[in-house]
Amino acid sequence: MIQPTAADPRHGSTAQTGDYWLAGIPTGWRLLPNRAVLAERIERSTHDEQMLSVTIDGGIMPQAELLEGASYKDSSNEDRSNYKLVHPGDLAYNKMRMWQGAVGMSSYRGIVSPAYIVLKPRADINPRYYHYLFRTPGYTTESYRNSYGICDDMLSLRYEDFKTMLSPVPPAPIRTSSWRSLTASWSRSTATSPPSAA
Repeated sequence: MIQPTAADPRHGSTAQTGDYWLAGIPTGWRLLPNRAVLAERIERSTHDEQMLSVTIDGGIMPQAELLEGASYKDSSNEDRSNYKLVHPGDLAYNKMRMWQGAVGMSSYRGIVSPAYIVLKPRADINPRYYHYLFRTPGYTTESYRNSYGICDDMLSLRYEDFKTMLSPVPPAPIRTSSWRSLTASWSRSTATSPPSAA
C-alpha cells in the first residue's frame, strides 16, 4: 500500500487527503479524477498495424517479442478491424488484470484487443508518471476495489469506473522533469519499474 508517511523535502510538506490509500500528498499537488488527465481513445486503424500486448511484468510491448521463443501462439482474431489503435505516449490497461498491474505507457504505435482500454493523455501531463503510479501496490489495490465480477478471475475495471478514480497530480513545474521520483516515497516496496526515460 502507498504510504507517504513523510514529506519529500524537494516537494514540501504533505497535505492530508480523504482517500484511505493515500495518507497525504505533497503540498501543491492535487487529487483529480482520472478523466481530468486522461481521455479514452476509441480509434480503429485501417492499416496493417503491429499487435501490442499489455503485460503485468513489462507494461506494453510488441506481441511478437512476447511470443518469441514461447510455446503458445498468437490467439488474436484474423479480422482486426475492430482492434483499438494505440499511439506512442498512450496508456492502455487490461480491464480484467488492471488490479494486478496490467497497465502501461506505450512507446509503440500498434493495436490492442477491443477488450482493452486505451487512454490518451490530456495536455501537459507526463504519461510515464502514470505508468508508474498505476502499477504501484496502492493503486492496484484501489483498482481491485473498483473492479466488478463474481470472482477474481472475472473482475473487470470498466472505463466508467476508472475515470472517476482519483490520482495525485503534481504541479506543472515538476510534472515533466522529475517523474521518476514522484512516487518513490509512496512505493518503496513495489516490484515494478517505469519505462526508461526518453
